[in-house]
Amino acid sequence: MTLALRGVGHELRDGGEVVHALSGIELTVARGELVALLGPSGAGKSTLLWLATGDERPTSGTISWDGRDLAQLGRRGREAFRRETVGFLAQQPFMLKGVDAIGNVEWRLLGSTMRASQSHSVAQRLLVDLGLGDRLYHPPHKLSGGERRRVGLARALANDPQLVLADEPTAGLDSASGALVLARLREEAHLHRRAVLVVTHDAHAAEAADRCVTLQDGRLTGAGGGALASAETQAQPHSHAAAQPLPGEQPPGDVPPTPEQPHSLPGIPR
Repeated sequence: MTLALRGVGHELRDGGEVVHALSGIELTVARGELVALLGPSGAGKSTLLWLATGDERPTSGTISWDGRDLAQLGRRGREAFRRETVGFLAQQPFMLKGVDAIGNVEWRLLGSTMRASQSHSVAQRLLVDLGLGDRLYHPPHKLSGGERRRVGLARALANDPQLVLADEPTAGLDSASGALVLARLREEAHLHRRAVLVVTHDAHAAEAADRCVTLQDGRLTGAGGGALASAETQAQPHSHAAAQPLPGEQPPGDVPPTPEQPHSLPGIPR
């Protein structure tokens, strides 16, 4: 399965001015592949990542998953795509106030077919794997920015997504935590056979990628392979085949109000 952007352009309005955020984007991210999207701030990286969720249609061109044009799925089809196929980590992960770390991850699974006990188990395993075993029951105000980002990544992976989209996943993390997150993203691509697209300024993240592409002034300007990926690819080959916001996440730049919530989520036992 492949995420494919073909001739994608996108315009944003800033008051009365039209901003050409993206132009002529040609990009594929295949299952089993970790691709890093590089570029300066304001280049359009977060816009590209958000369009890939299917929440908004590009102004021109097509975005498809497994050969299906997301714009042709209809509102319900795109909602199902985001709910069932996509794991999304926003640059500023939204967390429910007053709800502990494990509850924020379980929230992603509300409405799924999982029993509450299964959701709890999945959330706990992901948080422990990301080094947050001693923070399971800490509310957001008792978590550092880096810890909240790791909670966001756990939530992005909770629904067993086929496509993982991560905006600056290592920002605010110390070197050890950043290495842990990058190793997990590589594992998601190579072991669990997910398509993973990461927006980053982190040189270590670029080195860990199978391919790097650079976005400059809304256009892709180059591509290459990550240094770590090149070495590992020889040892373990992997495939290179080509509405509503996601639960718990918001479009880039959109920070919603976060009213106080009870410590435990309704219907999820502790």
